[in-house]
Amino acid sequence: MKTPGPQDNAEPKKKETTFINLRSGRVQPPTEEETNYFREKYRPPFVGFVGVGRRVASSLTNIQSIALALAFPTFLGRGVIDREAAAEPDWAKDIRKSSSYDANVERQLQARKSFRRRYSGDSHEPLPRERYFALFADGSTERSYTLLGELNAYALALKSGYCAAVPLAETPGAIGVVFRGLPGEPNPLYQFVNNPDQYGYLFDTVSRDPRNLISSGLIASISRDNEYVVSVTCEDIQFTLDDIFDMRLSEARSWVVVFFRNPPPAKTNDDLAHGGWLELMAGQYNFDLSKVHGWRDLVPVLCDPNFGGNGMTDLFGSFLRRLGCRGLIYPSARSDHGVVLDEGRLVDHWGWNLVNYTGASIPTRLSPEEWTPLQRPEGIYHFAEIESGPRAGSFVSLGQSLYTKLVNQTLFDQYIFFHGPEWRSKNARHTLSVRGYCWYRCDYLMEPETNPMVACDKCDSQFPFNQVALLPRCPRCQFGGDLAVFVTAPAFLVPLLMRV
Repeated sequence: MKTPGPQDNAEPKKKETTFINLRSGRVQPPTEEETNYFREKYRPPFVGFVGVGRRVASSLTNIQSIALALAFPTFLGRGVIDREAAAEPDWAKDIRKSSSYDANVERQLQARKSFRRRYSGDSHEPLPRERYFALFADGSTERSYTLLGELNAYALALKSGYCAAVPLAETPGAIGVVFRGLPGEPNPLYQFVNNPDQYGYLFDTVSRDPRNLISSGLIASISRDNEYVVSVTCEDIQFTLDDIFDMRLSEARSWVVVFFRNPPPAKTNDDLAHGGWLELMAGQYNFDLSKVHGWRDLVPVLCDPNFGGNGMTDLFGSFLRRLGCRGLIYPSARSDHGVVLDEGRLVDHWGWNLVNYTGASIPTRLSPEEWTPLQRPEGIYHFAEIESGPRAGSFVSLGQSLYTKLVNQTLFDQYIFFHGPEWRSKNARHTLSVRGYCWYRCDYLMEPETNPMVACDKCDSQFPFNQVALLPRCPRCQFGGDLAVFVTAPAFLVPLLMRV
């Protein structure tokens, strides 16, 4: 019988496991010499940037935090559990062929909880929301235009009732969060703070549970009025940055098109481009890179409506960060966006965001996921671009703002479907007439009409629903509702608009 030795009493040595690395198993970021080498190789058109970005203030009162969490529960962070990477044999086979592979990666990915942030470049450690800013032009009439679009995309009217982010003309340094109940009922914020446990399912996947912020004093401060508005403070940050990749500029957009159309091949795992990974991802997303001929062709990827974008935008952000990029200016997927150039000089812009990479550690790894094809754009989208002449590079993309509004309206319609019967019974009424995210009131009947009439909630003018359903404003008084559209296509681009 063997006599036990000291090594037999030691704890079993744990097997070291790593995610699939981009750098031959190393987890160190590239050295300055490597970064300079690859910047010279790929020549990204980095520029200096001076401008102002707006974000929700980092320090909020309890009522402001509660209002944001109830109205936009996933805005602060959406929990996602990665699926098993080897769920599909072909995908697992491609991973093994294209990179250093760890047999335990599936288990790690399945256990890891994370969420994606657009162009963060590292799905393992997404950049915090504090690094994201909505840009606005000097003299802009609505400085919160892009920020409002981003917030409203996270509304869940089906669960919480009517909630919307709106501009506050009297307080330009803040935005308003509107809570409106059904006719004769208290607003959703009042209902939440007085009975928070009924809303628990809204906060199962977010990191900050607003129920912990409710106090007796706060409850007493919120009226039971049908409509209640919470003013939420914003921060305007002045930036002066070097090495910015600015997609508002023609040269940067052309560089992106070339990168996606002809992904730079990776001769070894030390080559930071990893074009093979991009091709592999595109195949999983059912996106044909060979059909990318211009910026318009990339809109489904760059403005993917999924929260946080997709694996291809992650890889692109990761690549830029490895090249020493200090920040990325990219188009909003939630708001109409565009840019006006004059002889290459930026004259006007709207609907753009900035993610600030300055001081962030450089990502060294990507994770495989069980991807599904990109969503086909739903709704009505138009695009126009000028390719030559003094205004070359100017373009506009329309449809994102309308899509956000109509998605929220659809969710609100579903909310009425579930809560309408109880309201009708309680109020002994056959018809429930209420305005949602559009400018008009709808009559929600027990037996819906085939071609209903709607009425402007401001001037009471009536219109057939089919004629005005997609209009952003009342044809008679120009009332736009809470989610008004602040920017439209410049006149010189209107004749060029094409349906996407």
